[in-house]
Amino acid sequence: MPQKEKELLVAQDALSTSQREQQELIKIKQELQLVFEKQQKLVDQIKKSNQTRQKLQHEKIVIQRSQTDLAEQQTRLAEKIKQVDSKRKALLIDDSYSIEMINQEADSVHSQLDQITVEKHHFESTSAQLQSQIKELQVEITKSKESQNKLSAINDQIKANKPVLATQESLEKEKENLDQETNSIQLKKATCQNQLYDLTQKKQKIEFLTKCPTCEQSVPEDHCNKIKQQISEDTQKLQQTKDQLINQEQAAQVSIKSVLTRLRELKQIQETQNKLLQEQASLKAFVSHHEQSNSKLKEKVIENNSLMDKFQEFLSLKLPLREDLQKRIASLQNRKEQTLLAVQLKNQVSELTIEQSTLNQKFSGQLITLKNIETNLQTLPDDAKRLLEFENSLELARNNLESKKIGLSKQDQIVLHQKQILDNLQVELQQLRKIKTNLLKTKELARWIDGKFIPLTQHIEREIMLKIYHYCNELFSEWFEILTEGSELSASLDSGFAPIIEQQGHEIAFAYLSGGERTAASLAYRLALTKAINHVMQQINTKELLILDEPTDGFSAEQLQRLRDCLETIGLKQILIVSHEAMMEGFVNHILNVEKRSGVSSVH
Repeated sequence: MPQKEKELLVAQDALSTSQREQQELIKIKQELQLVFEKQQKLVDQIKKSNQTRQKLQHEKIVIQRSQTDLAEQQTRLAEKIKQVDSKRKALLIDDSYSIEMINQEADSVHSQLDQITVEKHHFESTSAQLQSQIKELQVEITKSKESQNKLSAINDQIKANKPVLATQESLEKEKENLDQETNSIQLKKATCQNQLYDLTQKKQKIEFLTKCPTCEQSVPEDHCNKIKQQISEDTQKLQQTKDQLINQEQAAQVSIKSVLTRLRELKQIQETQNKLLQEQASLKAFVSHHEQSNSKLKEKVIENNSLMDKFQEFLSLKLPLREDLQKRIASLQNRKEQTLLAVQLKNQVSELTIEQSTLNQKFSGQLITLKNIETNLQTLPDDAKRLLEFENSLELARNNLESKKIGLSKQDQIVLHQKQILDNLQVELQQLRKIKTNLLKTKELARWIDGKFIPLTQHIEREIMLKIYHYCNELFSEWFEILTEGSELSASLDSGFAPIIEQQGHEIAFAYLSGGERTAASLAYRLALTKAINHVMQQINTKELLILDEPTDGFSAEQLQRLRDCLETIGLKQILIVSHEAMMEGFVNHILNVEKRSGVSSVH
């Protein structure tokens, strides 16, 4: 800002000084203009006389120079004519031997040379073809040897694979036995599951049974307890049997996987064996085909040797003749060039003679013009020198006036430039003041954002996420404990909302949990997240709806009952459950059964 104000003051001082100098120059310009108008008439008269004299003198000088040039040209033409004539005589050309005769003889020699070249090319191309065929046959023989080695290696590999492939049939029988055993276990497991379901239904009926359905007499409580105890013992035995069947099924599945792995390996070996057999057949055909190449190679070598003997005989006879013909062509070409040069020199002499006569005529015409110019110069008035001197003095005065005009125009430009600088500085100074004001406001706003607004936002975000974490962690721990009641497991969330399962204070990986425990952890985690999100985000349109697809995989009857308690705790208006558990029908208000027959699903 201070620097711009100083520049503004300097520009104002320079503008005032320029205006004063401009006024002085205007006065000088007016005085010189009057002098110039008085002298202008006299200058016009002197100019006319001077222009006429200068024009005549210029024409005289031009004609004199032209005469000098013409004389030099005449001298050069005469010398050139002598040189060209001497060159033409030195060639000693026989005029009876024309260019047509030279061309005919050269064509005859060229045809003989072309015939020799064609014969040579024929020998060379035939030899190249034979050499190429010999190389191809040699390559085929080499490939045949490589194919034989490869064929022996393939035969060895085929023999090595046969004992391995012989075990395929026994493995397939073992797989059939394992499949039958697995099916038997699954049937037993399904029977056990149905018996467990029947006992569960029987237990539920007895819990609410007060009268005998047959005799309608009251049932003693001791009798009910005995039946319940018997049902519990039967349920425990069936559960143990079911666990044993599950272990047997898992062991059978492991054996089946091992057999399938070995069968896949045998299948890959069989595929490799088939490829090897195909390659063996193709290599046998290839080897038998290329055994014929040895005889062909011998024939081609003999043919090539015979051709090379003929070619050597051709070279010994035709090469000396070819050299003589080439020398004859060079001699004819030299004679043709000399003949053409002699014709050109003769034409050049005639052209130079015509040009010499033209220059002589031009020289005589210029002499007449020079005499007329000298006569006109003598007729000019005697006071021409005086007029010329006066014209020079006027020219000096005019130059002085022009220099002052130039100085005045420069001052005008300086004044305009200073005005523009002054206006630009004032505009720039106003813009800088506005920028300074806006910059102060922006700094104050940035200070408030960094010092107050951002820390407040971060604090609010931490408080909200902490509240959601505690709420979700409490729900997850509570529902997992309900679903796994009686176990030593506990669940919680880490700071990143990832589930952690612990047993007696030690963290357990998710893979080491049983099927029911994994299902309980997943279901409790999903229910906790759903409840926490619905609690925080009030604007969700589907917050009163929950859809569960097969949420009870691996659950016992007790866990199914605890699931009912969890769903009631959530307190949602509508819960949709997709399940194959028959016990789930007692938890819901409406039931839709989906049955699939012949590839068509029906709802009833």
